[in-house]
Amino acid sequence: MHYRFERFELHPASRSLRRDLVELDAPRKVFDCLACLIRHRDRAIGRDELIAAVWKRSNVSDNQLAHTIAAARRLVEDDGTAQRFIRTVPGFGYHWVAPVEVIEAPGDEPAQAGLPPSPDALPALSPDDTPDSLAAYFQALELAYIPEPAPRRTWPLAAAALLVPLVLAALWWHGQQTSAPAAMPAPAQGAHETWVLPAALPDASEAWARVGLMALVAEGMRRQGSDVAPIEKALARIGDAPVHDNLPRLVRELDAVRLIAPSARRAGDAWVVELAAHARDGAQVRVDARDADLLAAGRLAVRRLNLRLGRSGAVLDGSSEEAFELITQAIRGRDFEGALSQLSRLPASERERPEAGLLEIELDLEKGRNGAAREKAERWLERLDPGTHPVQFARLQLANVGAMRQLNLPGWPALVDEAITLLQDADSPRDLALAMHARGAAAFLAGQPAEATRDLIHAHRTLAELGDELAAAKVTATMAQLALLEGRHSEALAQLEQSASVFEDHGAVAPLLATIRTTALLMADMLRWEDVLRITNRLRAVQQATDANSHEQSSYLRMRGWALMQLGRLREAEALLDEQEREIRRELLDNRAEATDNVRLVALSLQRAQLEIAQERWARAADTAFEGFGMFWRLGQHGEIPRLHGYLDNLLLLQIRAQAGPAPWEAWAPLPTLSPEQRDAMNAAASHSGLLARAYWNARHGEVADAERDYRAALASADSARQRFIASSDYIQFLLAQARTEDASRELEHLLVRDPALVDRDYGAALLDLRVRLAQGDDRRWQAAARRVLALAGERRPPAELMPAIEAAQVAVSHP
Repeated sequence: MHYRFERFELHPASRSLRRDLVELDAPRKVFDCLACLIRHRDRAIGRDELIAAVWKRSNVSDNQLAHTIAAARRLVEDDGTAQRFIRTVPGFGYHWVAPVEVIEAPGDEPAQAGLPPSPDALPALSPDDTPDSLAAYFQALELAYIPEPAPRRTWPLAAAALLVPLVLAALWWHGQQTSAPAAMPAPAQGAHETWVLPAALPDASEAWARVGLMALVAEGMRRQGSDVAPIEKALARIGDAPVHDNLPRLVRELDAVRLIAPSARRAGDAWVVELAAHARDGAQVRVDARDADLLAAGRLAVRRLNLRLGRSGAVLDGSSEEAFELITQAIRGRDFEGALSQLSRLPASERERPEAGLLEIELDLEKGRNGAAREKAERWLERLDPGTHPVQFARLQLANVGAMRQLNLPGWPALVDEAITLLQDADSPRDLALAMHARGAAAFLAGQPAEATRDLIHAHRTLAELGDELAAAKVTATMAQLALLEGRHSEALAQLEQSASVFEDHGAVAPLLATIRTTALLMADMLRWEDVLRITNRLRAVQQATDANSHEQSSYLRMRGWALMQLGRLREAEALLDEQEREIRRELLDNRAEATDNVRLVALSLQRAQLEIAQERWARAADTAFEGFGMFWRLGQHGEIPRLHGYLDNLLLLQIRAQAGPAPWEAWAPLPTLSPEQRDAMNAAASHSGLLARAYWNARHGEVADAERDYRAALASADSARQRFIASSDYIQFLLAQARTEDASRELEHLLVRDPALVDRDYGAALLDLRVRLAQGDDRRWQAAARRVLALAGERRPPAELMPAIEAAQVAVSHP
């Protein structure tokens, strides 16, 4: 049967929605939501019932449901005000209220849900929106803080060999309809009806097909209306263990209605693919298909199995578009062997298409071969006429931009602007949204948050309306970085959690890794070092399962080494720093880049200087910071790469601290000295680190009023807990040196009101607390502070002037 209402017809069997006989593009969850509401139009459907029917799981947010309802209303020309078709039942759910004509037809059957939920519904925006008016957009997201240590996801990609669905076709076809066999048992609530196993292969010659066939079968079954477990979920449950020998037991363990076990074998010059379906009630169905091409045999076998099971609908067709999408999914999931194999199978005419060239570039980018990616992009850009092929040219230009960003090359924001100009006159809203995302990222890196916010919001809204959940999640992840930069930690954490969930569901490895790294950075900004260490463990597990490239390896090493240093595990931190340098040099070698031109390599001087200060290698730290400043200065790119100013100011601060030695506020501490270039940079500095460097310089040179001004300016400029603590720590020590104990006590209390547990987990905070309590003369509190310092010190040696108090506190514990 199918349903007719006003100008629309909804066909559950073929999963099509038509308006005036013209088929509409209905995202899966939107279609399933409409079908469920129409099928149960005699009553209101509760929120939980609708979620269970559409998503087959319970952990779906109100935002996701609200977005799907809003998208469904837009699709049938309804809205939340008119509610001509879908009425909101406050506090309960939704009700289909429009008249429906039921058209009976043999062979029709309702279809089921299959893909992850769509992005959140967002309010309308215009290009003239101001940053203040954009707040409504973020409010519409309704993102709640997700507390640690109970994350919603368990990062299944890290637990499995972790490849992604290799087949998600771009076109939909209508297949033959057949009479249905006897009904299968209904799936348990919240369980998946069908699970597909990794394919059994005769040898390792086509190892990529273990997951490739699995994904092909899963997608083919899903298109016919089966509720199929995501293959990354199946891989996480099954792993690499051989499972084809005891399928009845596995059906019970997975609580599956049906389990499909693919296998492939050679028969002369052909491949034979067999699909064995085992039902929970003991019924078994087996089909096989033969073809010279392994995937062609797999497609035919899926069609035959669906016919045996009475399923019909869109089928895998083996078109070039399907092949391109298969390769895209393989690249996304780091199945490089599978991607290369499929690229080599393309006919010569298809390999000459820009779409194939773009796939090769994306493969290089995913493997970290950014130099090769840029060379290929530039060759293609020379071949294409932007006037004749504006969309393809813009896509290649954005891929070129991706390579340039990874290589730290200047000038890429202008290329993004060129791509946007081309796309504004082309009918490709998705590509324009992706370009706006890139322009928003450029504005974010350039320190222009208002411009970044505007572009990111418009990009997110467009992608959400188009139902492109993965691309929208990437924009959300960039929004999280912007929120982190502006100190909105709860919002950033919620956005990262939301993005990571989507990346996991889609098996998108690169953005998943980037999101985990950003989460670790957020925890570092909150001085939660044990959490950073835990997250880097998770990051490492995902990397090991997904063939991480050199850039991803060095990013992991940098983040983990930073956490280890802050926890006082200095030898481990130093070993990781050396390993990080090797990975960066390997990355440069892979990309044929000059070491002196790479910002990441030069930035190691900053981390080395920090570690050498922690190790009390004062002279070496000062030299390292000085050399690092000179290298950044010689890059000559600080006008085009704004973050270089931050590196320069941080190195200035580290050099001054290293020159002061272990007791910077004692009268006998050496006065800081700077080169003329450094003096000019310090006097012009407006960053947090630059203000602190200038404040200490002024204080040690007797300019107390100027030092006070700069310290307060640094406090005002702090946009994270870490920056606030660094500024407060320096300012409090300045106040103690001026014998302003009450002011220092007040500043400490202001700091601890925000985070009372800070002194229990951060060594620097415990030291600061001890200094203030000693100045106050509070025996009980300074003894407790001294014990915390000792517990948190690790391999660090507490300052010599504090050792008598620490030893006295130990004696007090031993002899109460």
